[in-house]
Amino acid sequence: IFTLSTGSLVEARAAYVAITTANPAYRHRDVMLFQMGKLLEQTDSSAAALAAYTEASQISSASAVAEQAGYQRFRMLLAAGLTDSATAVGNGYCAGFSNGRHTPEVLRALGDLALKRGQADRAVDLLQQLASRFPYTDAYLKSQRTLADALLASGDPQSAIALYQELLNPVSARPPTTRRPDASLLLCLGKAYATAGNAQHAKKSLFALVAGEGTGERAAEAYSTLGMIFRSEGSSDLATSYFRQASAASPTTATSRDIADILFDSGEYADAGRQ
Repeated sequence: IFTLSTGSLVEARAAYVAITTANPAYRHRDVMLFQMGKLLEQTDSSAAALAAYTEASQISSASAVAEQAGYQRFRMLLAAGLTDSATAVGNGYCAGFSNGRHTPEVLRALGDLALKRGQADRAVDLLQQLASRFPYTDAYLKSQRTLADALLASGDPQSAIALYQELLNPVSARPPTTRRPDASLLLCLGKAYATAGNAQHAKKSLFALVAGEGTGERAAEAYSTLGMIFRSEGSSDLATSYFRQASAASPTTATSRDIADILFDSGEYADAGRQ
């Protein structure tokens, strides 16, 4: 009766009440609640859907229905921007279903969340778990850029460099293409080299970026990073030139105090005042 009624939320609710009233211990109540949650989602009743999924996952916490309901809760909380709740539910899902159908995707999303919240070490831990346990999944492939960013943010530029290089030059059975390298990866690779103290390779990556993309926020950041590198090498004139180019590449981009400082120290008072 319930299965036949799940095309309509009103009918499904009536069937659910009728069945559970007649038999409160009905063993498929979790299945009914899960189906109710899906119908409630379709009608944009998010709070009620979450409640249905939560109750379904609690009836038998290790069941296949609980696994599906737990993932739906995580997905909905994430989409709603409720990151604290999503993190708690996601961590619980991974603990309860370590090899679950959706565990790779939950690990990837938790890693993304951790990095966005400034928890780089936690992001590295989660994404390395994904890499070691589920290297055959789409979630793993999609996580590699975030892992590289997290490694750089956590103070491991060498590991980040290796991963950025892999992403820029993926192993493929197809003939190599002449497509321009991903500018965002070039920027991150250049910054990683700069952090690691390898100015030569940093310059090479950053010059490659601005050669193909001379304006915009990425170009401005590349020019700024070049300015910092030349400043650290004692080349104030070159540093000043690159800071000016950074300002010209993206005039609306918020520039750092360092840019204003070096322009001021170089006697470029008007330019410094505009930063």
